[in-house]
Amino acid sequence: MRVMALIVLAFLIISQTPVSLYSIDDTFLTEWAEKDILVEMPLKLNVVFLGGDFIPSEKKLEEKVSQILPWYAPYILYEDNYLGVNITRIDVEVFKAPRQMVNEYVQFIQENDRKFYEPDDASLYISRLEERVQEYFLEEIGLSGIKVYWIDAYMMENWLYENGIEHLGIDSDRSYTIYFLLSSLELPAVVEYFIDTYSPESGEYIFMGGMNAYGGNYRLYFIDLTSIPLGRDRCDGDPKCKSATADYYPTLWEDWILDDVEIFYDLLGTYIAETIIYVFFRGYVYRPSYDINIYSYLLIIDATEEDETGEILKDFSPNYFMNALSSLIPYAYKITEYRIIDVDEFPELKKTLFATLTYGDDYVVVDCKQVPELVFNLPVIKRFKDVKTLVTVLFVFDEEAYVCRKHVVGKAFEKGALSAISRFTLEYEGPSLTLYHETGHVLGLRHPHDSDPVPWDYDLSSWLYDWSATPMTYDSACALRTMYEGKYFAKIDKDSIDMGLTMDLMRRARNIIYQALESLDDAGLIREDIPDTLMEMLNEVVGDLENAIEEFKNYNYLDWASFYGLGAQKVSAFDYAFSAYQQAVMLSRMTENILDTLIKEKSSRIRLSEALEQLEELRTRNVKLLEELEKIRKSFENVQKNYENLNRDYIELQNKYDEVNNQLKSLKNKYTELEEEREQLKLEIEKLRGEISTISTTNSILTSILIIVTIAIAALLTLYIKSRKVKPLPPPPPHQYLLNLRLTFSHEVIS
Repeated sequence: MRVMALIVLAFLIISQTPVSLYSIDDTFLTEWAEKDILVEMPLKLNVVFLGGDFIPSEKKLEEKVSQILPWYAPYILYEDNYLGVNITRIDVEVFKAPRQMVNEYVQFIQENDRKFYEPDDASLYISRLEERVQEYFLEEIGLSGIKVYWIDAYMMENWLYENGIEHLGIDSDRSYTIYFLLSSLELPAVVEYFIDTYSPESGEYIFMGGMNAYGGNYRLYFIDLTSIPLGRDRCDGDPKCKSATADYYPTLWEDWILDDVEIFYDLLGTYIAETIIYVFFRGYVYRPSYDINIYSYLLIIDATEEDETGEILKDFSPNYFMNALSSLIPYAYKITEYRIIDVDEFPELKKTLFATLTYGDDYVVVDCKQVPELVFNLPVIKRFKDVKTLVTVLFVFDEEAYVCRKHVVGKAFEKGALSAISRFTLEYEGPSLTLYHETGHVLGLRHPHDSDPVPWDYDLSSWLYDWSATPMTYDSACALRTMYEGKYFAKIDKDSIDMGLTMDLMRRARNIIYQALESLDDAGLIREDIPDTLMEMLNEVVGDLENAIEEFKNYNYLDWASFYGLGAQKVSAFDYAFSAYQQAVMLSRMTENILDTLIKEKSSRIRLSEALEQLEELRTRNVKLLEELEKIRKSFENVQKNYENLNRDYIELQNKYDEVNNQLKSLKNKYTELEEEREQLKLEIEKLRGEISTISTTNSILTSILIIVTIAIAALLTLYIKSRKVKPLPPPPPHQYLLNLRLTFSHEVIS
């Protein structure tokens, strides 16, 4: 790859030089050496004011933004390097929403007030938040009993996106837009925004309220200047920190803001600058580098006392994780493996884990010095050659759990991502969000609240911008809503990945050019030795790089609407960057032939030796490059088929999900009916038990009476028999009896 791009530049430079060259000038090598910044561009930003009758000065607003944000270059954390893009200035175009759009906005607010998924549960949350709203107005403004509207921020963003196209001609897919809403100037009330959703895995209802800003599903973010931010103060008095509260982000209800023009523009400029940094261009954790083949390994380690993780996750499927990864990088061929193990299975890991565990009052913190080295090298984790391996490890504890330090739920390392969770949170949210949040870090994504270390302080965090549509946010409701809606990763995440991929391809192409120039220079190549065909290819590569930069400046990082295969079209920055890389592989083969010819023509042993070394080096690189290119071409055919199949499967699964969801609701109703019947049967059984008890008592008494009567009758019969018995006569004297018998017998005989 690098050899190709180097050659491209070499001949482009040579072709532009009017004089003959007998060697490659060092200037050219310097020009194509590694650069921090590849693209310098202005940011065209639409700023829309919706509500009220005033519109700020475009010039004044642009000047204020330039003072706060004179330039911005996304930074690669931990590598002390830039992504490769530098925003040199902010070109602001201010719009005032037409009255028709404002009227429709007011109607939208009134018709969609308190559209909660679970009104009863949500009312418990908003009752406490409304108390804080009323306290703010009473203490700061001196008003009481003000009406509060509650609007779904996800719905609000979609409404602004659709109506921005209709009423203003602003397509937030092709530009960056910030909406400043002044709702209270159109409604005699204050508007507060919320996100509520269900965890798709656990079914638990999750709510976030008290927001005054949201966005990220498109290149769009809205901020209501008359809403009250009700976030928690997480700064603990740190002057370098800001929280989403009215103290740090004051509202237009406070007169002192509007009384001073400079303060007002300072507020707007701050909102714009921070939205650009935290939402639209968030930079990277690591340098982005992508492969066509990705193997993702999900490892969940049970560290609970009662080994409950397996039971909690008995119905878990990695499908949500796979869908999320496919939505973020659909141009890669992916395989996912998932496994749950008990920490007892690996005694050394268990010993180190618990020996280095930090215990708090109700939480634990996993050590980041010794544990990662052990866990990422467990024998169950497979790593394959020429395949990007994404390892995501999730420890499950009984207590609330963090990694490295308190409040950090996960951390990305060179070999993978390490995270921790309590079994209660696991049951409440499910594991997928944590798993692909951490995998997002490995691929390069940062949190919305992570700051750019230049020129601001490294520890600066702005939690207002954690209210955005991305699984990389720390706010569970915002993160899970993208999962619930089937988007998984938002537009801002895909932009970040696509920007990084394009920059990576351009860097690799430039590096190839540099290596080719260096090889040609070392071989003593002169211009006359360079074939015209090679010069033409070099010019093509340079043209591709220039076109990639132009498309990048137009924010056309990757056009998925027309994308149908790697190298199959040139309609985006990615396409041109990939084409430059592809041409570099071919150019490297041509350079190999040139050096081979040079070896035959030159008689000097020294030059011959050097040329041979260069040739061997190029041949080795070319073999790898050709193998990689061929692998990419073949693999992507499978990727395209799988992507189309996944699309069809997703639609089918969505339909099945809706059907199952309806069946679930029906079963819940039937379950409720059966519960009521069960309770009725319980009452009848209790009644029968009482009757049976009464009958049993009656039978017992009757039995006793019968026994007594029977005994009495038996006694009476006995007495009766005794009273009726005849006494026997005494026997006659024996002699007289015999005498009479003889006389009787004699008399009978004689007769």
